[in-house]
Amino acid sequence: MIYDVIIVGSGNSALFAAISAATAHLSVLVIENPRYDENTMHSENKRFLKQMHERATSLDVKFISEEITTVSLKENVKSINLHKATTVIFALYSKPRLLGFEQEELFIGKGISYCVSAEGELAKNKEVVIIGNNCRTIENAIFLTRYASKITIIVETPNFICTKEDFNKLKKYKRIVIKYNTTLTKVWGDKFVTRAAFKHNITKEEWEYYVETGFKLFICSGVEPATAVVKDILSLTAYGYIITDDNLHTNIEGVFACGELRKNELRYRMLRPMIVAVKEGSSAAEAAVKYIAKLGLTKAKTTDTPKAVLPKPKPKNKFITPPIANQLQGVFSRLTKAIILITVVDSKNSRSIELKEFLEELVVLTDKLVLKAYEKGENIALEQFLRIDKFPVVSMQTDEQQYLGIKFCGIPGGHELNSFILTIYNLGSSGQAIAEDDINRIKAINKAVNIKVAVSLSCHLCPDIVVASQRLAILNCNIETEMIDIALFENLRAKHKIRNVPAIIINDSKVVFGAKTLTQIIDLIE
Repeated sequence: MIYDVIIVGSGNSALFAAISAATAHLSVLVIENPRYDENTMHSENKRFLKQMHERATSLDVKFISEEITTVSLKENVKSINLHKATTVIFALYSKPRLLGFEQEELFIGKGISYCVSAEGELAKNKEVVIIGNNCRTIENAIFLTRYASKITIIVETPNFICTKEDFNKLKKYKRIVIKYNTTLTKVWGDKFVTRAAFKHNITKEEWEYYVETGFKLFICSGVEPATAVVKDILSLTAYGYIITDDNLHTNIEGVFACGELRKNELRYRMLRPMIVAVKEGSSAAEAAVKYIAKLGLTKAKTTDTPKAVLPKPKPKNKFITPPIANQLQGVFSRLTKAIILITVVDSKNSRSIELKEFLEELVVLTDKLVLKAYEKGENIALEQFLRIDKFPVVSMQTDEQQYLGIKFCGIPGGHELNSFILTIYNLGSSGQAIAEDDINRIKAINKAVNIKVAVSLSCHLCPDIVVASQRLAILNCNIETEMIDIALFENLRAKHKIRNVPAIIINDSKVVFGAKTLTQIIDLIE
């Protein structure tokens, strides 16, 4: 199939472009890059993004997720990987810019983080150091006052690069300390960052920051555009941003760019990014419509300038909206076995009640899912059989009499909805393909293993680890795997000193941080 437009990206600009193009009756394919970091968004933006995605789906926009490996743009019919279209809109993500201090990459996920919104809650009652000099740094510091016991901002320049109004916001927070003209040179520690070295840029005085139990280090150094895939095709700035004219045309006809990868002075001043996303996404779609019309391929109603259509308000207290339900039914149609979801509800735990409500909405989508809910204390034997010691909790079974060791302790929202649904798919069908060697290694494990995967619902790296770990339990009855929404279990977080997610806890003793493949997880438990 040749689409009218392929949009490469996952953020606000990409979705506004998709909705605008679909409203103009163009056929639209959105290629979402798996590495897109939704964590850099505030929670309000994430909710809005979810609504936009649902709106686009309702307009028959097609979504796929894959790495961009091949790009051909100079022909009349352009191609991205194996997909073809008349026009292409690039709205790719940006990734955190590394500062380059000594041992930076070694301690990523071990105290160093680039996303306050995703990991801010892990700084509860801890000391925090923030590196940055702009408005976002100030916003992040103020946000962290909800959790951190002390906050030190390291500013490499003589002053913040921000408005006076933003700077004045800091004055009422006594826990925030600011160090100007200072550069971070090195971090170190045992398992986590416990010490950092700094140098004054003028006096050259060196000093260290040390916390015996460790501290969180947030880097607010900005982002760099993920445009390497088009660097030899499209015209880029010295910093890698795509150069366009005022109408978002690139140097190649029929190819447009919008969003955070496009050169845009407003972006550098960080002014109203949502407004920029709305304007650029809609404008890019309009440019694609006009280009198609110029080629004589105009469809019905494409003479109207497409507008960004905001999603309609959704009913409150609904976990699964109709567009998501439609997508889930497509997955559930492939199930070949019935799955029993068993939840024990603690009536004093609001999250436990919410989980039951979520499951009630889920099971009506297919006859292959059965929900069994019990009140805490109603069936002690069952609780012991399923080894239930945390709430909220749901266990997945194919037989009530056989405990498979698959549990989710949390409400499957955010990114973890994906891991929950994929685990259902892997348990209730032949599942996703995995290497034969990995299957043999998993089945050969003949000792009891408990794996807890500590996650944040906004962590984009966590679902893959959860799915892989649950796959171990599906294939080997000796292995028990639990997804743990660490924000709900303060005692567990404190016990294992969880400072970053994802974190894998093996047999309640060994803790490993960072993204891991299925093969790497097998290596850890063999």
